[in-house]
Amino acid sequence: MTDLPTLAEAASLTGGGLAAWATAHYYALPHALWADRHTRRALYRRAAIRRGWKRQTRQLGLGVAQPVPGWLDRALNRQPGPQHPWLRATADQYGVTIRTGTMLGVGLDEWVKQSEHLRNAWRAERIKITQPEPGRLNLRVLLRDPLADDAPSPLVAASGSGWRCTVTPGSLDPYDPILWGYDDDGHPVTSSLAGGVHGLIAGATRSGKSIGANTLLAVASLTRNVRLTIIDPNLATAAPWWRTAYRVTDSSDPDDAAAVLNAVSDELEGNKALFWESRTDRVSEFTEDRPLHVVVIDELPNYTRHPDRKKSERFAAALLRFASQSAKFGGRLWLIAQKPGADVLSTTVRMNLSARICYRVDTGEDFEHLFPEGRSLPFTAADRSLPPGVGVAAVGSMPAPVRFRSVHLPTEACWSIADAICAAGGQRRESGSAA
Repeated sequence: MTDLPTLAEAASLTGGGLAAWATAHYYALPHALWADRHTRRALYRRAAIRRGWKRQTRQLGLGVAQPVPGWLDRALNRQPGPQHPWLRATADQYGVTIRTGTMLGVGLDEWVKQSEHLRNAWRAERIKITQPEPGRLNLRVLLRDPLADDAPSPLVAASGSGWRCTVTPGSLDPYDPILWGYDDDGHPVTSSLAGGVHGLIAGATRSGKSIGANTLLAVASLTRNVRLTIIDPNLATAAPWWRTAYRVTDSSDPDDAAAVLNAVSDELEGNKALFWESRTDRVSEFTEDRPLHVVVIDELPNYTRHPDRKKSERFAAALLRFASQSAKFGGRLWLIAQKPGADVLSTTVRMNLSARICYRVDTGEDFEHLFPEGRSLPFTAADRSLPPGVGVAAVGSMPAPVRFRSVHLPTEACWSIADAICAAGGQRRESGSAA
């Protein structure tokens, strides 16, 4: 919120001016002037909640009508008036987050019982009430469903009939969070390239898998001290980044893909000396001379289920080498596949994939390959009615998987990001040249 006015400013305000400032401050009008329409709506709803807080909590029995007198009340021989819970509220594009506290005889159960009345009073679509610690409550007041609407990627903005990159190439750090999307409570789902380990993105055709892959590749391309390697036999994922990636191949031969993997592994193993110099067992600082290597492999079954069994075995050995050894040297592996079953991905490699994103898949078995705990979750990605871009994610330091909707980053926008990188001097090869 805006700061309080200085004494000089306050003295210069007349009665009408002071009232106008107080009204603008209360309704968050300074913030609403530059907020998007969804955030403006939430700001005004927050103001309405604050106005009616005392009255509504008393009416619903969430306050204390006859509190116990304190020592001052007893000394003055007076009966204290009704008390209401304290309130802290913030607004965002999906709704309002309220922080409050329990009172004597009024705990979580009483708030849950009255949640439907609060939802109607605040004209919310849904309210979720949780208790993060004794005496504290969080109310998530959702004004719209985060899974229903596309959320734009912060990396680009619409510009006329095209897209404009909003991030200066090289301005991101490997530890900066990647915004994958928003969960069903409207909270951002994030992780970082350097902070995580290896990951997997899965999903059937037209499930939104490519949108998630675009976010990963765009962030890796815009981040300084990162070398991006793409292995993509169909070139559909790699095409926008052909000019800017450190290594890229569109070969469908498993031996060619294995050669690229081994080349990156060999380069990373040159960091072994750092363990002695830094007295550590893991490379965690990245520079231009000692970058973070991010390897993305699309259409994984093309290599692991190749007709030539010997070639598939050589690729599998190179993949296992990278997955099991590269993280401590400064390597990150991301795999993209439609059906990452046991015939596509070995259990040993799968165990090294701590970040998992699953869009719509065909069967429960497909979902459980990524989330072994899938049967105990209250949601699944094995749902044919799941809209494109909606999936299940477990990334970063999340305590449990969540449903989420990806931020929208179409392939057309990726070309604009690549153009901006080339314009800033980041072009490594000509369009259409050999890897």
